[in-house]
Formats: sequence, C-alpha cells, structure tokens
Amino acid sequence: MWILAAALPVGALVALLAGGTFSDLLKTRVRLWPLLVVALGLSTWLTFVPDPPAENFLLPAALTLFLAVAVANIGITGATVVAVGILANLVPVVLNGGLMPVRAEALVDAGLATPDTVNDVVLGGGRAPAESRDLLEPLTAIIPVKPVHEVFTFGDLIVTIGLLDLGFRLVKPRSERRRSSGSETDIDLRDQVPETEIDPWLTPPEGIPVPRREPPTVQTRRPAAPVPTSPERPAPPGRVPPPPTEIRPPRTVSGSATWGSGD
Repeated sequence: MWILAAALPVGALVALLAGGTFSDLLKTRVRLWPLLVVALGLSTWLTFVPDPPAENFLLPAALTLFLAVAVANIGITGATVVAVGILANLVPVVLNGGLMPVRAEALVDAGLATPDTVNDVVLGGGRAPAESRDLLEPLTAIIPVKPVHEVFTFGDLIVTIGLLDLGFRLVKPRSERRRSSGSETDIDLRDQVPETEIDPWLTPPEGIPVPRREPPTVQTRRPAAPVPTSPERPAPPGRVPPPPTEIRPPRTVSGSATWGSGD
C-alpha cells in the first residue's frame, strides 16, 4: 500500500524540517539489501499486476524477505518496530492460505464499497474477502481508514510507525546527533561545588583549582628533664642546685675499714 511506502520518506522529511541532514543516511549500512530489492519487486508486482500467477505465494515470500532484512538490521533505530509489524502480518497470511482476509464491514466503512457492492470488490495485492473460517481474525484487515480509503491491519499500523521513526532517525536533527555523539560539553557536578567547600585533605581532580592549606601543627609541651649537677658544674640560672653530697673519710673500727655515717 502506498501509505507504507510513503512512511519512510515522510519521516525523513520531518527530520529535514527539524534541521537534520543526510550525512547519517549516507553512512548507514543496510545488511541484506539485495533481499530488500527482491522483496520490493515482489510487492510491486503483487500490487500492480492483476491476478498475478502464484498469488498465494508472492505475499508470504515478500513478507518473509522484509522480515529477514528488518531482523538483520535490528541495530538501526526503528527496525525492531518494523520487524514486529511484519511478523504480525505474516502469521495470519500464512495461516489463511497466503492471502490477507479483509472484513466486508471494513470495506464499507472505508468507502471502498457499498453494502450492495461489497461482494463485487476486487481487492488484489494479496488480499481476499474475509470468511467465517479465517484464523487470527483480529490480526487481519479490519481497521478502516476512510480519509485514505484503505483498510489496515494492526501490523500495517505498527510498520507505519516503525518506518516513520526509521526515516526520522536516519535524517535526525543536529541537536539529536550532538547528544548521541557526545560532542556537547559534559557537565561535571564537581565544577558546581564552591572552592571553600572542597575538603583540602582530598586530592582534587585535575584542572580544578583548590586552595590548599597546611594542617594545623599540634605542639606537645613536655616536662623538662632535670639537669644533673655537681660541685664542679654550676646549676643553670633559675634552678636551685641540690645539696651537695657529704663525703666522709673512712675510719678504722677494730682494725677493719667500713663506710658509713654512723658510729
């Protein structure tokens, strides 16, 4: 459907209007791009060729190739959403014989038919009128979008959102690119701390001037050691010398010499 085909360029256009450039788009490497070309060819053939041969095979094959490309490029922003949407379309298509069932009431609500002509509508594009035996009906084409005269599936809506996001991110604004590349100046919370509040005992980061101050010196007063004195050496000024030691000569008692101070 043309809505899905236009989603990617619309997203890129919005990014350009927001100030983006094509530099990121030119640097993007798409993996398995040959499969993408084949899938686009199958989808185009299925859309514009009436009653193509092997119609029940073309849509499942195209969706499978699209899914493989989306999964291979899962690292690109938006590719994951696209892959989920494609898978939501592929499962009911495979379970219902290779075609996407379309609810008759949705065709009427979308303005594609009237209640009298709904059974005569030629859908094409890998779609077929819904039947009561269809499987996974909530994932089939049941969402009418009257402004564009289309009937969407939930998978179509998911793919559209993913392609819009993908186109925008590939051509993103300069502000987005600066944030993702880290070219903006990093904010260091340490720069916001006043110098007076920085602990001088910690080693400051390089480039931040921090006033250093020496730790206070604690002086311990110790008692002065006594200075030994002798009769030959005078005592220092201000000190009272101890009394001199009395030395008495020995005396002889009963023929033996003893030392002492008593009789």
